[in-house]
Amino acid sequence: MDYAGPLIDAVPRDADPERTKQVLLLAAVVWNAVVEEEGDAEETARKLIVDMKSKVLFPPPDALVKWLARRKVSRFGDDRRLIQGAELAREVDSLCKRGFQRPLVNARPPLTEAGRSP
Repeated sequence: MDYAGPLIDAVPRDADPERTKQVLLLAAVVWNAVVEEEGDAEETARKLIVDMKSKVLFPPPDALVKWLARRKVSRFGDDRRLIQGAELAREVDSLCKRGFQRPLVNARPPLTEAGRSP
């Protein structure tokens, strides 16, 4: 949760829950891409930006993708786990039940070992 926390905090409390889901999904995509690129934030961001611009009608701002990639490396660089879809869905459900408030404890995003089943 620390990884995507600043983005979640920026989403207005009365925003559509779908907006927060999209923020978490973007954070998960960038996290996993950085892990797969062996921690190269700049290369990961460059590739994701190009890919999203060709496939997504309204891609996120380039600066946001770069910030997420750099944040992954600088604050969580030693964490090589991948964010899995089912765990991401559970985290979104949990946020919905709490009204999108971040927990008081410092918890990392729901992850599993890279290449291993949960």
